[in-house]
Amino acid sequence: MSCLLFVRTYFSLKRNSKFSMTGDDVRWSPPDVSPDSYIFSSTKSGLPSNPLLMPSIGNGNIATVIYRDRIFMNGLYNGAGKQSHRAAIPALNLLKIRDTLETDVFSLNCLTGTFTHEQHRDGVRVVHSVYAHKTIPSLLVNHISMSRVESEEETLIQLQGGTDFHSPDLVMEATAASISTECFTGKILVRESEDYQLQISSIHIVMDKLPEEIELPSGQESICFTFIMSIDVTKERSLAQYTEGKRLAASSALYQLHCESWTGQWQESRIDVWSSDLLTTQTVYGCQYYLMSSLPSLSYYQSFAPGEFFGLSPESLAYGDMSEDDYLGHVFWDQETWMYSPFLLLQPQLAQSMLNTRLRVLNQARKNAVNNKVEGAQFPWEQGVSGIPVSPSDDCEKYELHINADISLAIRQLAYAIGSVSQELRQLAEELADFWMSRVTWLEEKKQFGIVGVMPPDEFNYPVDNSAYTNTAAKLSIQLPGELLSLFSSAEDASGTASAVYHKRADSYDMYVPFDETLKYHPEFDGYDIKNAGHNIVKQADVVLMGFPLCAETSTIVRKNDLELYEKVTTPNGPAMTWSMFCVGHLELNETSRAEPLFDRQLAQCTQPFKVWSEYPNGKGAINFITGMGGFLQSLLFGFLGIRLEPTCLTIKPVLHSHWTRIRLTGASYQGARFDIDVRREVGETSAPGADIVTVVTQTSGDSSQYKITKSQCSDPCVTTFTVRKQTSTC
Repeated sequence: MSCLLFVRTYFSLKRNSKFSMTGDDVRWSPPDVSPDSYIFSSTKSGLPSNPLLMPSIGNGNIATVIYRDRIFMNGLYNGAGKQSHRAAIPALNLLKIRDTLETDVFSLNCLTGTFTHEQHRDGVRVVHSVYAHKTIPSLLVNHISMSRVESEEETLIQLQGGTDFHSPDLVMEATAASISTECFTGKILVRESEDYQLQISSIHIVMDKLPEEIELPSGQESICFTFIMSIDVTKERSLAQYTEGKRLAASSALYQLHCESWTGQWQESRIDVWSSDLLTTQTVYGCQYYLMSSLPSLSYYQSFAPGEFFGLSPESLAYGDMSEDDYLGHVFWDQETWMYSPFLLLQPQLAQSMLNTRLRVLNQARKNAVNNKVEGAQFPWEQGVSGIPVSPSDDCEKYELHINADISLAIRQLAYAIGSVSQELRQLAEELADFWMSRVTWLEEKKQFGIVGVMPPDEFNYPVDNSAYTNTAAKLSIQLPGELLSLFSSAEDASGTASAVYHKRADSYDMYVPFDETLKYHPEFDGYDIKNAGHNIVKQADVVLMGFPLCAETSTIVRKNDLELYEKVTTPNGPAMTWSMFCVGHLELNETSRAEPLFDRQLAQCTQPFKVWSEYPNGKGAINFITGMGGFLQSLLFGFLGIRLEPTCLTIKPVLHSHWTRIRLTGASYQGARFDIDVRREVGETSAPGADIVTVVTQTSGDSSQYKITKSQCSDPCVTTFTVRKQTSTC
């Protein structure tokens, strides 16, 4: 393979960017990328028949599905205990052009986080844009521009505004009004827990009144209208953000600020794929957009940062009330296992914000442990606002304990990625280890510890004893406190004494993991018979997760057998993220031809035209299933780019899908520096499979003297591994 290594340092990630701005018109695109890749468009007849499959807009604080009658807000829940769910806020700002034409174009621009409806009528171009402001987090904005193409006549556009939706979650009351504005308050009906008094209990809305029509006067070339809605937990903050939004809109700076924040985040880090199949290229951008629109902004304007972030739910921030087949806005293992790890490389600050959602309810997790007669901290299977168990399923809440090991794994991954760990997360790791040490059972026959009575990731089979995934993940959780001390020993442990104590304690918990010596594979749990597949259908990725993300040590033949055997017995109608991990596993074994159809299989969950994912194939299950999107991004980062976070280095083992000419990761973050990883096919150089791949790894920020990039050839001559390490580290 022709594999080139370039090490350069650049301090401006904008060096190849295309960026232009005129008034409220902002355009930016990554170099060499077609706008068709990140702008998803449809005419009227092509819009989805299911209105929930329209795109969503959001900024991590508020979000809504386009043309839907409700809005959701980070941390706003209604209902006690198992009835807890996101509270639906009436979309009082809902605005449409009343009469639509078949030639109208409806578009989602992923790079600017904006939905537009463009219409040409009577010689006038009308563009209606809707967005959740990226840096002023309480604002939802409607912007309509009218400009002449031919006609000089007066033009009127009829609008349809407001909603008849009455929230079952909030008592809404109009509090004030003027000629141009309206104010409302909304109060939730029932707290999730009466013991948790910090729960958001009310919202305050300040908004522009919506007109029934707008006019472009005769002789005037163009005109713009901006209608703002501000939603916050206090009247003062809501009014302040509304007022600032109006001030910025008056100088055509409101949309500009929004776009600069979105494009700045894309410029700093992103994944690009050049594929012969446009759907793949578009899906890569769509997945990044929908995940980012549910996460906090990295650049809040002035002092408008919202309160605490409450976590990622499988169906994104734009869904979550009890009227849908979704997950009520609750936070599951999906956050740490499926949506978290891509952001370790793209935006580690956002990954840390996800872990902070667990620290936020740590005191309640301690109470949960006491209630269940175990030690340490026990997080519920489904987390709402307070940290009490809120799952509607008693069985999931009782048996699906691996969530506590999944959180521990996320702490380990963050420590590897940023090269440090906070005292709060170290304490959390210790309490999670304490939980598992109190939950294990001594298996006299095995002379090892095991864990009985659990539900593994495969939710078709429970309760079972000694889930291979759960036992392996729990073992890693028990080992983590000692590993963190070894990696980041503090002054009080300069001699390594405390680290040695933790390691000795962890070693004393020798964990049993089921293994079949004859077939050389891991049975999913005690008593699982892979030969009796008809009675042992698997719901989703389970044992294959031991290879990644757990990275448990195993032989190549066992890893291969686990992948091949479980692929045959996993239901084809399972949740979206499953096939991403089979794809990653086969790429790990250099089996690209086996991995490619598994990667492509994920696209069955991506609906058209706006690339909204469903949980199950063909639009079934939870809508805007960002869990599956997270798995899809993992198959790119940890599959085709072959990235692994090690204790003291980052390794990269890239390969290209046969339908791609290039994959690029811009701004990969690793321990204080950023790197570009660019893998491309040099057409015409050679016909040997894999021999035409050129990889360039470039340092783009950070002190270049502190980092070293090396390459090494694998046993396969067409595979090269790159290693990034700080000069003081060994790997």
